[in-house]
Amino acid sequence: MHGDLPIAVIGGGPAGAVAAYGLAAAGLPAVVFEARPGWEKPCGGGLTDKALRHFPELAAHLPAEANPARECELVSPAGRRALLPLDRPVAIFPRRRLNALLLERAAAAGAEIAAERARALIPGARGWRIERRAGAPLQARAVVVAGGARAAWPLPAPPPLTAGDWMATAGYYLPLERLPWPRQRMAIRFLPGLAGYLWSFPRRDHASVGVCGPLGGEPTAALRRRLEHWLEQAGVAWRGGDFYAHLLPAPTRGRLRAARFGGAAPHPWARAGDAAGLVDPITGEGLYYALRSGALLAEAWAQEDWDGYHARVQRELVSELEAGAALAHRFYHGRFLGAAVLERMTQFAQRSARFRRLLADLFAGAQGYADLGPRLWRQLLPTLGEVALAGGRS
Repeated sequence: MHGDLPIAVIGGGPAGAVAAYGLAAAGLPAVVFEARPGWEKPCGGGLTDKALRHFPELAAHLPAEANPARECELVSPAGRRALLPLDRPVAIFPRRRLNALLLERAAAAGAEIAAERARALIPGARGWRIERRAGAPLQARAVVVAGGARAAWPLPAPPPLTAGDWMATAGYYLPLERLPWPRQRMAIRFLPGLAGYLWSFPRRDHASVGVCGPLGGEPTAALRRRLEHWLEQAGVAWRGGDFYAHLLPAPTRGRLRAARFGGAAPHPWARAGDAAGLVDPITGEGLYYALRSGALLAEAWAQEDWDGYHARVQRELVSELEAGAALAHRFYHGRFLGAAVLERMTQFAQRSARFRRLLADLFAGAQGYADLGPRLWRQLLPTLGEVALAGGRS
């Protein structure tokens, strides 16, 4: 291979910045193309305990840069409420700060940050040619596409997402003082007929409140009205807040299984993070998968194992996401013991300490989807006993 050429990273979000850091730390030259070195993104910005354990350098910024959420209120479609203590808090970062911290770390390791947008990506005789807005094109040994799920680049394998693999989101950034909840409480509200949810994620200096639903279902304007109605019911003054709307990957099980995430032919290439469709198909959470995919790429490519990244992603990340995708329809539309799954989930969380621990482990990332079923069945009878006992007392 052309070892004298750098590796180009298209996109400086979490996946691209972590990949660039790992490559540069291994002594490989890396150039990150990112026109917005620090920018806000319409998402919660929550990092689970699992993410912080994999990336302790981010945990070192608590609480200066992120708000540790220590509890979460769940509200079912029928209005049933349960408060879930989080023994392992979720660190909620403003995305502009998280992105900036990760890019600064990559630059400190030796990666070059090009504050510009790549115009074109062209395979050539010596790797890849990246066309720039100004100046000579960059010749790159390999390329990492990490610029978000909607970016279309001419790579050897087609994008992992099609028209049916998306969720629409809409929301507001609001000052924390407008919210009726404690500053360290997340709120999640499920709604009748919506395979999505409303959320409030409190950051250090503001909150991201929003709603998500399948693209092609309700129009974004209808989702926005649902969100505004919820906020009004909660007594939240949302008018004047900064509005956002965004598309979120929601890959199906078959799409994840068939996707190709990188390879050596004809020149080394890879997709990471949202660009690879690596997003939780139930919750829409993508930060952990973005960070981890960037790290897995750097591990493989630092050894010039150009095909090894795909195998690592399949083994560690896709197996878990496939399990989540298999549960997604049942989660939003299924029934258990004569009631909707979401109603039973909230009822059990109200009345069973054992079930609350299970949900807390899910939030922390300690409990995955792949082995969720066996744990649920193992503790079903004790959980039902706690639910029945609490019901009798009430």
